[in-house]
Amino acid sequence: MANPTYTVQRDDTLGKIALRFGTTWQALKALNALVSADVIHPGQVLKLPADTEPDHPDLTKPVTSAGKVAPITTQLPVSGPGFVIYNPDDAAGSDRFGTEGFVAALKDMAKKWSQSETVPIAFGDMSHKNGTKFPPHKGHVSGREVDIRPLRKDGKNLPATWKSAEYDRLKTQKLMMLVKAEQPNAKFFFNDPVLIDEGLCRPLGGHDNHLHLQIYD
Repeated sequence: MANPTYTVQRDDTLGKIALRFGTTWQALKALNALVSADVIHPGQVLKLPADTEPDHPDLTKPVTSAGKVAPITTQLPVSGPGFVIYNPDDAAGSDRFGTEGFVAALKDMAKKWSQSETVPIAFGDMSHKNGTKFPPHKGHVSGREVDIRPLRKDGKNLPATWKSAEYDRLKTQKLMMLVKAEQPNAKFFFNDPVLIDEGLCRPLGGHDNHLHLQIYD
């Protein structure tokens, strides 16, 4: 099986690319025989790990309301009751746009989460304003998708995979169940085999270190 590839975009770093594809910058550096992790340039084609699947099934379908495309112009704040963001490169919020209804749903779910939990939900990439292309993602254009960090036992807003000792499966399970109770159409992609067996999520390459949530009408 040939390795999937990714074309480096302006302002990319090896660390950012690794984060979005669920791998490490060290793995990308070794796979591509890079002399330095600091030297990549726009237009450069990088190999990704063989199990990476950049395409998200069904994630580019237009979001409609009463037969019309919902505008993707509402920005999620840096923080609020029950939530924070985890991408320090997006302080300006260009990666955190969604439809008005989707952003409201995220805020509402986070507020409900905060009523029983002190550790906030950590949100990541959503969509660009007006649903423009969002490399390296091939999804994230509908305004109704968001990446979420798995919960950790130490409560820190830091990376973790479902294989990590710090990973808190029970809290992550609780979060997913809350979301599904509030939003019956919610769909998660995440590679924790236990939660997959419970029917809470579906597997997808590159999703060991984050949950991908989509909610369509």
